[in-house]
Amino acid sequence: MCACCLKFVTVRLLFALAAMMGWCIQQMDVCNAFLNAELPADKPIYMRCVDGYPYPGYVIKLRKALYGLKNSPREWYKTLRKHLESLDLVPSPLDACLFMLVVAGKTVLLVGCHVDDLIITGVLFYVMRFKKQMEGEFKMDDLGYPQKCLGMDIDYFDDGSIQLRQTTYIEKMLHKFNLTQGKEKATPMDTQLKLCAAHVPKEDEDVPRFPYRELIMSLLYLAICTRPDITYAVKELSRFMIRPGVTMVTAAKRVLRYVGKTKHLGLLYHSTPRSVLGGLFSTDFEAPVSAFSDASWADRLDDRLSTAGMVLLFNGTAIMWWSKVLRTVACSSQDAEFMTLSDSSREVIFIRNLLKGIGYKLEGPTPLFGDNNGSLALANNPCNHQKSKHIEVRYFFVRQKIEEGRVSVVRVSTQDQLADILTKALPQPQHEKLSLIIMGQNPAVYDIQ
Repeated sequence: MCACCLKFVTVRLLFALAAMMGWCIQQMDVCNAFLNAELPADKPIYMRCVDGYPYPGYVIKLRKALYGLKNSPREWYKTLRKHLESLDLVPSPLDACLFMLVVAGKTVLLVGCHVDDLIITGVLFYVMRFKKQMEGEFKMDDLGYPQKCLGMDIDYFDDGSIQLRQTTYIEKMLHKFNLTQGKEKATPMDTQLKLCAAHVPKEDEDVPRFPYRELIMSLLYLAICTRPDITYAVKELSRFMIRPGVTMVTAAKRVLRYVGKTKHLGLLYHSTPRSVLGGLFSTDFEAPVSAFSDASWADRLDDRLSTAGMVLLFNGTAIMWWSKVLRTVACSSQDAEFMTLSDSSREVIFIRNLLKGIGYKLEGPTPLFGDNNGSLALANNPCNHQKSKHIEVRYFFVRQKIEEGRVSVVRVSTQDQLADILTKALPQPQHEKLSLIIMGQNPAVYDIQ
């Protein structure tokens, strides 16, 4: 059974909320967490006696969980949840590892549980009280303000902003793959490169002797945690895990050289509302969420499927993003963009519901930006016609949410389409501009060089 793990979007949201609300944030670790879990009496587990036990041939009935038992993570989560609920904390319906304390109708404490690590944020008094309550029940390590969490380095600034970066993780990767002295790259992928089956070695050809899978999986974790700027490149490279060719290996090394050049770049969550793209949209405490959706029509040479990209911002900095291949062949760019709008709207609804569940009320619909006039008109127009009757029913989800007033689709120029970086390789100036905006940095101040 799997251990209780926070969704990464929830982890980023906790830090974003702590920065925006001016909350205290702390980290604690439960010592020997699994040993605190009681095993269920109706499902007894026995083990052979260890060497030196005075009764040879006997078996021992376990009363508590041990490391190595497949159900230990689950039993530990049940034990932890029971204790947190005894302290009047309530689990989030959308993330079972997120707990909240509500006092007088206001959320004053949020606790994220990642196996045996606790990320605690909220009003200072309740944070400190909770820490004492945990120390009274379990043996705890008080780590204070989080400095490292899930492979991320955390920086705190005087203005209350919080930055998540993975400099240490990247340096270990460079050393591991022997690229510490490699030539740095300004972009993660060549704009002229289109990976396809033609680049895969034939059966009678040798595969390069390089730990390609290991590198891609390491880059994938980086892209999932803090680096939306490499998500498209990693998605493309992960298609060729079985027989990567020289072209794929060279492209993978380029991504690593790029993150080596930009190893100090991270997600910067601000303490004050932001104005983005020259005032295209501004955030405030009532409406901190916005999303961008884009698609690259029929860009896969092998099957002509389209690539979709989405980035969702909280107070102007990304907390969720993805780059993926649409499952259905799109007959036009309008179809591809409309399908992506629908998939993106589901992520918007998830974030809205997650925030609502922890007591954060959003005012008005969440803006979902797109750059295709046809797809925006199709989303707003409740009528079916010749150009849309072939589209699967599930893609009309966005139209329903628009009618409910929870999402609004808004036109944005292609140059200001932040999700463009998740659908294709871009030239250096545009890549740098979009990367810095998405990650909450100021392009006029931050020097990516």
